Amino acid sequence: MERTFKDILRSLLPLSKKHRRELKKLSSFLSADQLKDAKYLLKTKKIALGSSAHGVSTSLATIPALYQFNSLVSDRGVNALIKDFNSIMEEGTYERSYKEFSTTAAEKIKEYIAPNILGMELVKEAALLQLFSEERFHLLLIGDPGTGKTDILRSSAALSPISSFGLGSGTSGAGLSIMMKGGEMEKGLLPLADGGLCCIDELNLMKKNDRAALYSAMEKGFITYNKGGNNKKITSEVRVQATANPTGDRFVGKSLSILKQQLPFDSALLTRFHLVFVIRQPSTQELVNIAKKIIRSSSIKLRQEDIDYVKSYVAHANKIAVAFDKRFEHLIADFIATAKENESKYLVEIGPRTVHGIMRLAQAYARIELRSKVIESDVKKAIELMEKSFHIDDIIRP
Repeated sequence: MERTFKDILRSLLPLSKKHRRELKKLSSFLSADQLKDAKYLLKTKKIALGSSAHGVSTSLATIPALYQFNSLVSDRGVNALIKDFNSIMEEGTYERSYKEFSTTAAEKIKEYIAPNILGMELVKEAALLQLFSEERFHLLLIGDPGTGKTDILRSSAALSPISSFGLGSGTSGAGLSIMMKGGEMEKGLLPLADGGLCCIDELNLMKKNDRAALYSAMEKGFITYNKGGNNKKITSEVRVQATANPTGDRFVGKSLSILKQQLPFDSALLTRFHLVFVIRQPSTQELVNIAKKIIRSSSIKLRQEDIDYVKSYVAHANKIAVAFDKRFEHLIADFIATAKENESKYLVEIGPRTVHGIMRLAQAYARIELRSKVIESDVKKAIELMEKSFHIDDIIRP
């Protein structure tokens, strides 16, 4: 950074009261040396300090004004320095906001999941937790058409920092994995969602021989491609959220045996999902009650700035490695033992994935609140959600 004689003279002058106040606010973000540099650059009029609005709704989160330095010269050294300063200040401002937001994050983010659909709180809870599951966690919604499954799917994709969305009816094996065109690799849904959420609507319409890549990604976190002399292993560490209609398009009957006959998947695919919800059309009386609720309630307005804030919070939370304390193992073991005895009453099988599912749900509960350790209430809430998903008597209705 070039220092002229005029710069030296200006640096001897006192800083304005306004700048002193503003630099004091920034002292929690910048080091003593960085503040010294900023003070010098302000005195020598090489930079200016301003603030900008963040645009996030106050009903969602409280974020202080974002302070930013602006360069008044074309000096590379100065520009590089203020770029670093601005990055540090923005990160610090948002981290403070995230800490405050963490106390209400679960409640507020869930409002952004299919806000036009009333009810289905359990399903929305599961979709919320999937956003915060860094570990592989897969969710399947099987139900009648027009029940809002796709709305939940689209909301989840919109709120996830990394996501892909596609239709089972229009997704071939290549569309799931990769395609080679002129020596160039074109990524499909699974590799596009690596590290995030892969959303597949109408999974029941996907051809069985196109599901191999899906099995591999859900189970192992990678897919393989072996065609035309190209042998590739592509990382696809995804969480899959999928919807499906039953065989015949709409569930008929109420008994477990009849409902099982209408499931569109074999156990090889069904058991890869950690949570499965059955969703049915509401009865006439339930539809009347829903209509009354719609008239009384005002749907939340989705603003892009708010969605971007939620995505940034999810990304921030998902950097946290959450430890699972072994002293909670007995809670899961007791639940699994009881659930296994009643397995004949459930739509899905009870097995190792059930255990993994509960642990990952508990870790997601902790991560939403920016905690690095699972507590007992996390495990109990995870078990409760898992148990409710088992019971056909508690079939979800919008």
